[in-house]
Amino acid sequence: MARIETTILRNLIEDEDYARKVVPYLKSEYFFVDGERAIFDEVINFYRLYNKKPSISAILIELGQSKKLSESSAKTAEKLLDEFKTLDAVPDETWLLSKTETFCKDKSIFIAMLKSIDIAEGKTKFDKGIIPELL
Repeated sequence: MARIETTILRNLIEDEDYARKVVPYLKSEYFFVDGERAIFDEVINFYRLYNKKPSISAILIELGQSKKLSESSAKTAEKLLDEFKTLDAVPDETWLLSKTETFCKDKSIFIAMLKSIDIAEGKTKFDKGIIPELL
C-alpha cells in the first residue's frame, strides 16, 4: 500500500514543477522513517546544488557515499527507490498538492505536540510559556 510520504518523495524526483511548489514547505523532520528521510535530504541537497531534479541513480550514489547513514537506513532507502520504478503513474497534481499541504500541516502539528510534551515534562530547558507559540 502506498503511503503519502512515498508518493511525495517519488514526485519530488519525477515532477520538477511539483517539487518547486512544495520544497519550501517540506522539512526533513516530517519523514519519520530513516530511509525516507535520507532520500528527502538527498533530493533537497541535489536541488540546492544543481537547481534541478535528481535521478534515482544520483540519489543511490549519494546515499552509498554517505557516512552518516546506517546500513539499515541505506537498505530501506534503496528498497524505496526500487519501488518508485513500479508505482502507478504520477497522480493528479491538484490532488497531490492538496495531500502534500495536509501532510505538512499534520506533521507540523504532531512535532509541535511532541515538543510541547517534552517542555511540559521538563525534558527541555524551554519555558512552558512557549507551548502556545509552538502549537
